[in-house]
Amino acid sequence: MQINKVIVAYMSPTGGVKKVARAIAEGFEQQIDNVSTINFITPRFRALQTSLTADTLFIFCFPVYFGRMPQCIYDWKSLKGNGAPAFIVNVYGNRLCEDAPREASDFLTAHDFKVIGYSESVAEHSQERKLAHGRPDAQDIADLKTMAADVYHKACAYEGDITFDFHNDTPYKPYGLVPFVPMKLTDEDCANCKVCIKICPMGIIDPDTCSVLDENKEKCMGCRACIAVCKKKIRGIPPQALEKIAQKMSVVMANNSERKPNRYFLV
Repeated sequence: MQINKVIVAYMSPTGGVKKVARAIAEGFEQQIDNVSTINFITPRFRALQTSLTADTLFIFCFPVYFGRMPQCIYDWKSLKGNGAPAFIVNVYGNRLCEDAPREASDFLTAHDFKVIGYSESVAEHSQERKLAHGRPDAQDIADLKTMAADVYHKACAYEGDITFDFHNDTPYKPYGLVPFVPMKLTDEDCANCKVCIKICPMGIIDPDTCSVLDENKEKCMGCRACIAVCKKKIRGIPPQALEKIAQKMSVVMANNSERKPNRYFLV
């Protein structure tokens, strides 16, 4: 298979996926000159036509939520693979990836990509930074660069019609509901800059109030992108809600305290 270009595409609400994607891009840059990155977190970007050629290797990076691919990705209807090979990078907070890899594979296949494999890569958990704290660290970055080199060489060696087979066609697990939607913790300090509205992957923050209306709260993925970009740092989750989240996450941390490795699988 002739590979003349690599595109590393990512959505990174709180920065962890971006670090993983950057390390992977650097790994590919050691193999090929033509490497670019795109950030598809905003609905505005996903509305643009994104059409690839068959000689482009597409690296698809995203955070795992509730063991699933982020719901917002389904509105990237203009994405066209045109037979290009794709490798999936599932970034998770040291817990589980569950259905996310094969869901992403099904999505890419429906958009005319040839999925050649996937990775399970660790970054700090967005809800509890103590879980996988500091990751990706130096060892992770070295692992990701090695993975990129291997993916590139394997992609170049492939011939004919290839597709990664998960040998699993059971229904995906249901999405979990986010119990606490980020909000403005104070109105008077809001700069009304609208950055939170632009960054929201689901596009559900009301432009008049900079808040998520009640009828849209079930659509929130809990990604915290709006919190991360707030210039005045007044967007967040109420203290009483944070306490409940901490209690729940303490159980998750206790069950996932060991360092999990970056793993990847190829056709």
